[in-house]
Amino acid sequence: MKSFYIDNRVTSISNEDILNRFIEESKHILATTCFDLRGWEHTSSKIRRDSSAPIPVLGLLWNTDEDNIFFDTTVLKYSSLDLTRRNVLSTVHKIFDPIDVLSPAALIPKLLIQRSWNLKIGWDTVLPDDYQREFSSWLRDVDCLLNVNIARSLNIDKIHGLSLHLFGMRAKMLIVL
Repeated sequence: MKSFYIDNRVTSISNEDILNRFIEESKHILATTCFDLRGWEHTSSKIRRDSSAPIPVLGLLWNTDEDNIFFDTTVLKYSSLDLTRRNVLSTVHKIFDPIDVLSPAALIPKLLIQRSWNLKIGWDTVLPDDYQREFSSWLRDVDCLLNVNIARSLNIDKIHGLSLHLFGMRAKMLIVL
């Protein structure tokens, strides 16, 4: 049950026999609680659905052919002529990311909103030109996320050595977040 998020369950299974058993056991267990488990998406070539279109999973898209996840930046396209604090917040909140893969990409507009509080302006007041340039630059740069594909499965059984590298910088404005 720890792998469920609302009505989605995301897990990795190593082979098709285990997958078939998992599907049957899951249906049986959840049927006892009147939960009709119907939809299945997986990378198995033998029992995969016909379409190879990316599948939405927890705010990201899953390419079952390559078994990777990515973010569709078209949801961030901003069309309003007036860049206000409300519009910046609305745009950045279109990034639905409960697993925090995209948090670094959303940092710039969040900091822009934070700095805008010093302007003492309303939610619907047009932001100054330098704020608009910064937001427009971020909006152009965020398109590079289309090129970022993250392997969905870590295949831990195949990993022989593992190391974790953390890099950090001291920045006052990031501490507040």
